[in-house]
Amino acid sequence: MQKGGEATKMFVQQMIKEHENTSAELKDMIASNKVKGAPVADLTEDDKEQVGDLAKLDGKEFDEELVDAQVEAHENAVNLLKRYGEEGDNAELKAWASKTLHALQHH
Repeated sequence: MQKGGEATKMFVQQMIKEHENTSAELKDMIASNKVKGAPVADLTEDDKEQVGDLAKLDGKEFDEELVDAQVEAHENAVNLLKRYGEEGDNAELKAWASKTLHALQHH
């Protein structure tokens, strides 16, 4: 990551590491047929737009916008994992959602 202050860069590196780990766990569940589905291979159009908007920013403005976007994404992920952990129909995925939610809530 080229932009952002040192704290932002450290935060982004931590998020990359955690997302790689959770993505690998989901891919393993798919590969072992514990979960049906296919990994998403690309960003959504909204995500692409958000990345483009962030690319236009520098310094403190970049840091603030990135943190705002991550807070919103975090809240969405917490809500999704909580709902699936409570209401999901795949026991393996429900267990993963609950475990991941617990870790996510400690951010």
